[in-house]
Amino acid sequence: MAAIVFTAVLSVVLDFSTLDWSLTNGNATLKTKGQIPSSVHMDLLAAGIIEEPYKLYNDVNQRWITKENWTYSSTFNIKRHARNSLTLVAEGVDTRADIRINDKLVLSTDNMFTRYEVLVDHTVLKDEGNHITIKFFSPFWYAQNQADTYPNPPSDGIPPGCPPASYNGICHGNFMRKEPSSFGWDWGPAFAPSGVYKAMYFMENETPLQATMRVKKGDQDWNLEVLLTKTEKEIATLTVIGSDGSTKATHTGIESVINLSVQNVSTWWPRGYGDQPLYTVTVVVGTQVLKKHIGFRTVELVQDETLDMSGRTFYFKVNGVGVFMKGANFVPADAFETRVTHDRLEDLFNSFYDANFNAIRVWGGGVYQQDYFYDLADKHGILLWQESMFACAMYPADDSFLSSVEAEITHQVNRLTHHPSLVVWSTNNENEAALVQDWYGKTSPAENPEYTDMYRNLYWKTILSNITSLDDRPVLASSPSAGWKETEANPVLSECNDDNNGDVHYYDYTSDCWDVTKLKSPRFASEFGLQSWSSYESLQSVAADSDLAWGSAWTQQRQHCDPNNCGNNAMKAQASLHYRWPSNFTDQIYMTQVQQAYCIRVQVEHHRRNRDAGPHTMGTLFWQANDAWQTVSWSSLEYNTQWKMLHYYAQLFYADMMLSAHIETEEYQVMAVNDRGIEVGGLAQFKLYKWSGGNPYTWVVPFSVEARESVMVEKGKVNDLIKQNDCGAAAECVLYYSLTEDSGHVTYENFLLLDSPKLSITLGNPNLRIQNVVQSGPRSYQLTIVGERNAPFTWLSFLPTNREAPAPVRWSRNGFLYTTDVPIVVTLECNEKLSVGDVAARTMIRSLGSLS
Repeated sequence: MAAIVFTAVLSVVLDFSTLDWSLTNGNATLKTKGQIPSSVHMDLLAAGIIEEPYKLYNDVNQRWITKENWTYSSTFNIKRHARNSLTLVAEGVDTRADIRINDKLVLSTDNMFTRYEVLVDHTVLKDEGNHITIKFFSPFWYAQNQADTYPNPPSDGIPPGCPPASYNGICHGNFMRKEPSSFGWDWGPAFAPSGVYKAMYFMENETPLQATMRVKKGDQDWNLEVLLTKTEKEIATLTVIGSDGSTKATHTGIESVINLSVQNVSTWWPRGYGDQPLYTVTVVVGTQVLKKHIGFRTVELVQDETLDMSGRTFYFKVNGVGVFMKGANFVPADAFETRVTHDRLEDLFNSFYDANFNAIRVWGGGVYQQDYFYDLADKHGILLWQESMFACAMYPADDSFLSSVEAEITHQVNRLTHHPSLVVWSTNNENEAALVQDWYGKTSPAENPEYTDMYRNLYWKTILSNITSLDDRPVLASSPSAGWKETEANPVLSECNDDNNGDVHYYDYTSDCWDVTKLKSPRFASEFGLQSWSSYESLQSVAADSDLAWGSAWTQQRQHCDPNNCGNNAMKAQASLHYRWPSNFTDQIYMTQVQQAYCIRVQVEHHRRNRDAGPHTMGTLFWQANDAWQTVSWSSLEYNTQWKMLHYYAQLFYADMMLSAHIETEEYQVMAVNDRGIEVGGLAQFKLYKWSGGNPYTWVVPFSVEARESVMVEKGKVNDLIKQNDCGAAAECVLYYSLTEDSGHVTYENFLLLDSPKLSITLGNPNLRIQNVVQSGPRSYQLTIVGERNAPFTWLSFLPTNREAPAPVRWSRNGFLYTTDVPIVVTLECNEKLSVGDVAARTMIRSLGSLS
């Protein structure tokens, strides 16, 4: 269960999570125990009425749950002295529900993203035996009814209607203010759950304390603006305290708007650019106490004319320093929000940090994340691109819908604005592009301007105007966008998704991903990616053994991407361009991860090399960081936070100091890319290996690269290079390279394939094995790997003891180039204490040459 964190403390009269709840379906034929916070699915699972929703075909077979109405019921007592003024606070209700106390309707909800407060009259309550019901209306039928009864719709309705058939989804999700992806997406299931998923409680105050905090830079100091919700004459005491316990500022008064000058504080920086000092702001009003952590930093979106006059830049400055944003897109971590625990979020953010991310885009098709998510981003220095929850659809724009959205945006901006990690808002995901490219037919601005008017009213006049009135951060009208060109008068532009302005999304499943000439060179790449399957260990936790085969009914049902565009065939085709396609399913999974990791590496490094070139690329966020269930998707992390090969590769291609090698027009080029704020010098060492083994051809090149720049280190013709070690053909050799900085430490190493491995006649089975295991810590082990030949994409996996819930493990490196001339020692970190014999027995080693 997700932890309950109250906005204000010491004035909670009744926490509804402490009650005994019952859950009943619409016709009362099913009754069981319920919880708050929870969801209907999770309570039915806890009662043993359904099995794990992610297993087998349950995303479809359990559709009956979302087609039913459900009611939570309980009783409670309230002491007489506390009954005069009670405020019911519901932090998150998903979604359409009626709450009744003693048969009196006290609250109707229709927006899961809004915090509800309602004063419950004392005449409604009794000392003992109060009866409360929360009736949830079927999302399946409610969404359908909203679509059917929408007043004065456009002649072609409000598309898309239903999601693509491959999603196995639910129709008309755009008519509810509910997680869009809960109706099905190309990476996730359609459960559309119902339930109170955040805290719900009674407070004795008519005006529960809330505080909106904004930090602004003055000429000499910082200004902290605090907006309080309290009664007019209540006295508020505010203090700002540093991590060392020192008081930075104080204030006492009856004002509801406090402007406080704060001096002698350290600035907050994104990861890789400085530290992340946080300060605690405490507000006390009567018996209510509220605490928030803030950071002091500035942010601006720079969209200046480029020197070549081709367009404008698109990048972010933090504290006046341009930041190259490196990271990925975040989707909901679970289809059921109450399963997203603090531990789970910590695992995710540790994975982001350890893979050298400095940015995450909170995608607009999911949910506004829980408070702890943003706290972790502040702590780790992860910049957040926060979208409003509108994605890949047209939406209603009637007064009732817009009013609900306005309340949603006001709540979310006020809730999140104090977080220094949040640097940019975006009003939606891909909805401008959908109009421009006429995704749904007859919605293009030229053919049907009514849709443009609806778009303007929702995103410009409601969301964007509301955000800008509450916060001074940059706001994007959409993503992708045309950047500075978009205005309220012209909100939908053909230049949307243009390489020369704004940000771009791009997916190419058919071109050779090794060919850099086919790649985009945008100002900012906010979405791009390729699919891979989750590990066999992950899949077997939700599938039968007979399902675990390429092309089985289950793998086709789990694959939600349109087979005419991407999906299993596209993965196989992309991999087959350069590798031999194996026959065994575990090897096929491995091969999808190989092609994904190497392809995304090629794209990311292309972006990073271009930071100082004509394109001025200053951001690369691949799709996607994480998974909501065990599946095939674009993610680098599996559902249980196990790293795919892509995430290990991200650790390298997002390193703050790296060497980047690629081949273009038969020439290999190696560049040094430096994201640090200081000049870096050192030696680049190169080794040309034959697959068959033997001594490599070795040479060293000294180099120096200025702060936050890139420079060419080495280049030459591939055909000339392979002669140095008698390779015979480029496919028979591989180029290894490493970086030794002036400090004397090797800080980076990687390899470049000179031609397709499938063309090689010497890339045989290296017979990799574990020579030795040594325990190096309470739950860490060092493994020495030996083999007979050089081996690319050497992959270590660890067999779980619990098929139902495989625990993630972490390797110090993975997917690497094994070479026979240097001892290879890899460290395993796991969540259980094992013998060295167990470690050796449960570790599997795979490489390109060992596939079936």
